[in-house]
Amino acid sequence: MLFAFGAVLSPQTASPARAQQETEITLLPGQEHIWRFEYKGDKTEITVVAEAPEGVELGVYEPDATEPVGRGTRRGNEMVWVGKFRAPGVYRAIVTNNTSGPILYSLVVLGESVSGVGRIVESAPPQNANVSTQGGRINLNVNLPTGNRKLTSPIVPANCTPANALPQIINASVKLCPNEIYPPMHFVGNGIGLFGDDARSAVINGGGRQFVVVMEGTGNWIDGVESAPDERDAGAFLCQYDECIFPTQPEPTKIQGGLAYGGGILLLGNNNVTHDTTVRGGTIGVASVDGYNNFLVGNNLSDLNG
Repeated sequence: MLFAFGAVLSPQTASPARAQQETEITLLPGQEHIWRFEYKGDKTEITVVAEAPEGVELGVYEPDATEPVGRGTRRGNEMVWVGKFRAPGVYRAIVTNNTSGPILYSLVVLGESVSGVGRIVESAPPQNANVSTQGGRINLNVNLPTGNRKLTSPIVPANCTPANALPQIINASVKLCPNEIYPPMHFVGNGIGLFGDDARSAVINGGGRQFVVVMEGTGNWIDGVESAPDERDAGAFLCQYDECIFPTQPEPTKIQGGLAYGGGILLLGNNNVTHDTTVRGGTIGVASVDGYNNFLVGNNLSDLNG
């Protein structure tokens, strides 16, 4: 495990005021972030503050404990826990997203005897030997039954584009900014790309019955997606065709299906690459319509109901 440490609060600045550097972090639905902090055990006061929307929980844990010793009390848009401990050690604060969509939150741990505040993050997977970068492009070597093939991305933009700067129709390559939540995107063009931030913290989020990324064109590259299913599709009959008729009583049931369910990515073109993309939720992970020679490599499609 790796520790992503934030700024440490110095004794003379210990107060409910924000002494640590606050950074908004993306937290996906149903997931949790674990924060650790060291405490001297001298029974001085500790204040843990998480700024997050309704539906997010904050729990504080003693070393090696599986149940929280306390939970944050909501005060407006914040959850606050105040307490103290007799024993020194490494304590934890866990933030859990119980909402149906990704959220942004920030957390600080304050106290004159608090140090070493940081979020525990899993070690990054080893770099795939078949992936390399050169000249601002991503090179991907794939093994096919017909032999090896090298795929090369468009140039990755040097600067990211914030969500509020995107047009309705996107005609150029886009790199996502860290810890931003983006609305659904519609790309039209050839030789353009959608690239996640280096930490994979940005999220593209959409509701059900829509694709969060639509890519029209040839020779395009996609990376980094989050989608959500529509409540109407949970536990229901799904139709893989444009229209299905079920022999129910007293009247047959007609369902518009196929692409209408939406999901993660819709490819409308040829010679496109979807690589190292995560799609959680939704009905369809990746759909390709009237296209050929599209490559889907190393993607993570999970929690789909289709």
